[in-house]
Amino acid sequence: MNTSIDLTQIVICIIGLIAALITRYAIPYFKSRTTDQQWAIIERWVYVAVSAMETIYTESGMGETKKAEVIAFVQKMCDQYGFKMDTDAVELAIQEAWDALGLNNKSKITV
Repeated sequence: MNTSIDLTQIVICIIGLIAALITRYAIPYFKSRTTDQQWAIIERWVYVAVSAMETIYTESGMGETKKAEVIAFVQKMCDQYGFKMDTDAVELAIQEAWDALGLNNKSKITV
């Protein structure tokens, strides 16, 4: 008596299950990880650009010009490297960089 079992359908089901698990868990994990890495790079670009704009534009009242220059620089870099840029998030990063550089205390006199 020949009692062989065809395992083809079981193997196909297991492969489908593995593909579904990879699609559900692994791909979003790696996409979010790349996004975090990209955001860290973008934050660094913002920090460097804010610092450069503070050096280039020393006159008072140039805040909007500096901000526009930083956004343009970050947009150019994002385009060059294929990153997606959220302008609102970049504006928040500009404020954080400005605060980190101590520029919010620029006009205060300390004794």
